[in-house]
Amino acid sequence: MVKKILTNSAVYGLAPQIPQVANILILPIITQDLGRLDYGVAGIIYSYLAALSAIHLLGTKMVLSNAFFHYRMQYKWLWRQMHGFISLWSLFYAFLMGLIIYWVVPEEAIENRWAIVLMHTIPSALLNATTEYGILHHQVAQKPGPIAFQMIVVGFITIFINLWLISFEKMGYMGWFWSRFVGSILSFLFFSYFLYYKLKLLPIFNFKWRLIKAKLKIAFPMIPHYYGSYLLSSSDRIVMDLYQINIQKIGIYNLAGNFGNYFNAFADGTGMATSPVLYEYFRNLERKQAFKLSRDLIFIWQAALMIFSFLVCLWFKEIFSILINNSDLQEAYSLAIIMIMGFNYRPLYSGFAVKMFYYEKAKRIWLISFGAGILNVGLNIIFIPIYGIEAAAITTFVAFLFLGMAGFFIKEYREMKDLNYYPFYWLFGIILATIIVYILKDIFWLYKIGITLFFFGATLFWIFTNKGLIRSFEILKKTNKQETGNNQS
Repeated sequence: MVKKILTNSAVYGLAPQIPQVANILILPIITQDLGRLDYGVAGIIYSYLAALSAIHLLGTKMVLSNAFFHYRMQYKWLWRQMHGFISLWSLFYAFLMGLIIYWVVPEEAIENRWAIVLMHTIPSALLNATTEYGILHHQVAQKPGPIAFQMIVVGFITIFINLWLISFEKMGYMGWFWSRFVGSILSFLFFSYFLYYKLKLLPIFNFKWRLIKAKLKIAFPMIPHYYGSYLLSSSDRIVMDLYQINIQKIGIYNLAGNFGNYFNAFADGTGMATSPVLYEYFRNLERKQAFKLSRDLIFIWQAALMIFSFLVCLWFKEIFSILINNSDLQEAYSLAIIMIMGFNYRPLYSGFAVKMFYYEKAKRIWLISFGAGILNVGLNIIFIPIYGIEAAAITTFVAFLFLGMAGFFIKEYREMKDLNYYPFYWLFGIILATIIVYILKDIFWLYKIGITLFFFGATLFWIFTNKGLIRSFEILKKTNKQETGNNQS
């Protein structure tokens, strides 16, 4: 069971990274034909799209997941009704999206306004709900293979389209929009085959309003939770746009944010591999032992991610100069370092969030993510007009750290009487590591080699001297073997 969970988590976590790696590798080619304007236009459009994405499915993913697990013999009836309702809602959602995109397209891209509107509203109205439902069904059914296959195939096709349209057709930011449009169509075709032909989950448009209203009451509280992620990751571009920050500057910030997102995808991948193990501890072990092992695992995960992010940022100037073949974009690497270090919040966030979800004490956890988003917006409104795009990177860093620490102090978590995670020590460590690596980012490369070798040596020494602690995480294997023996006897 544990092996299956870890394997599935690895697929979910690593499959999306394969196209991402390829996407990074083509940057030296396409950045020759991209400028700050291209990154600025794309950054503004995608930020407004992200602002709407939280309401597309109206928080119904949780309702659908619960139906699958609690009503295994009847879940399809509910899924089909919800799918019919969301399909009709998607038409209004796409219309709203079209109005917003029409008005926010920057003046520099006005000639492509209608193309941009259509390339984003058509998939939202007709295609994306099917893709989301298809992905969700394979997740709850623990069948990650088709999702991984779709991510890899569609990912590489969109990368090829990017390369062709940007580097050979010289279409700039429109290359990204076209590749995203084609990717939406391909994903729809892939998942519609499984959803409609194989599973017979065709939408029911003559749905029961009483049922839909009851489920929406459960789903709506999840919207602020999803919206908090947008406020953290994309709202800063909108604040810049509203303050009429130069689009070239927004482009620099968006490029730096792209690299932050690459690292965030990696951090999420480690989370998808680690969180199921935490759930297994809580499910199979005595509470005190589960809490001890989960804290040890979180601490190791936190330290490993901090060391890895520190070394990535230490060498980021060199990495950036190789990947970004455009001197006009080189200054973005300093901002990217701050953004990357901010994603060190992830292990500590899981330290309280996974436990609260498992013990069903997460009713107010949306306040943490939404609160972090509001904090980010408020700080951006105050400091961007004064300090520019650099302020946005720092405020996002602060908001992510708030997201990683706040849960340890809310009432529901404290009532669980968990072990002390020393969040303030970790907070101080992340801030100190960020300051140090930012100071060291431009030092001579031989010094960087020395620092890197030191961390590698220290890590190997720790592993060698803590073999007992590492073996303690394998207790689930022993438990599973004992249960198997007892069942056989």
